Amino acid sequence: MEYKFSDDISSFTESHQEWTKNKKHFYDFFLNNSIGRTFTCQWVNDQSLKNSDFQYIILGQQRNKSYDLSVVKVNLDPKTINDSQQNKFQDVFSENQRSEINRARHQPGNPNIIAAIQESGSIILLKYNYFNQNSNNDSISITVKHEHTCTGYGLAWNPYNNLQFISGAYDKTIILWDVDRIASKLSKLNKFNDHDGEVEQIALWDTRVLEKRIHSFIQHSDKVYRVCFSPTEKNVFASISEGNNLIIWDYSKIGQEQIGREADIGPPEMIFTHTGHTEMIRDFDWNPHIPWTFTSVDDDDQNQVWKVKESVILDDEENNYFKQLEEL
Repeated sequence: MEYKFSDDISSFTESHQEWTKNKKHFYDFFLNNSIGRTFTCQWVNDQSLKNSDFQYIILGQQRNKSYDLSVVKVNLDPKTINDSQQNKFQDVFSENQRSEINRARHQPGNPNIIAAIQESGSIILLKYNYFNQNSNNDSISITVKHEHTCTGYGLAWNPYNNLQFISGAYDKTIILWDVDRIASKLSKLNKFNDHDGEVEQIALWDTRVLEKRIHSFIQHSDKVYRVCFSPTEKNVFASISEGNNLIIWDYSKIGQEQIGREADIGPPEMIFTHTGHTEMIRDFDWNPHIPWTFTSVDDDDQNQVWKVKESVILDDEENNYFKQLEEL
């Protein structure tokens, strides 16, 4: 059976039905949680969770008329992971906000501090103590800044200075923020104007010769708006577009010879396509502790947690992704 992966709406229904039928061949587990509308998701990256069966996801949810910045606990115990009767998701923290959360990310090395950008363009800095095992203080502090003039989705912490993060909005500005270490107060360091343009495809560049790209990754049929390297696998990254597919790439496979109908499925560097969502994927994140494990959210108010079988991903001629598709 030919397995078609496309962001094209006309071919989506058949593609998703085939995915539902055959997903057991591609995933170690697949979990789905119906939530409020959300544009953002992030795994909590904390060393205490490295060998834990319980992982945590930061979400921004719209539930009725409430806009909540929340943390969900996910049970990934291998003994019960495939028990469909057991609820694997539990809300452990939720704080109401005045506007929808477009993007939320916690401070590197400290999941007790979360920065977020709202639909209004406002920037939030939230401090709480859920992951602070040495504190009995459950107090919450929130700082709100109104520097952006309209909505935005850009937000990232500085991996080399965890007291700084940047935000970007549709007002064509990027703002560099500083977090006071003692009081957790927020101040603006700098504002950069006149940044615009849309990403149409992904390109790989050599930083030594920036005028020459190394390779373009072409498989999405819509605008690509999020890419993210794997935290555990070398040469591997994932991407989403305005469609409902998430593609995993391995740029070490560029130019690799393909056999049979493999070229009809996609280029060799495209090592997996997740087609489990029924609507546009808004955000995704790699789990920092468990290889090949993702969380993703879509416009159908679904939060999915899934792990790709390593035998499908890795260089195994009998079980690799293209081989599995050709045999279905």
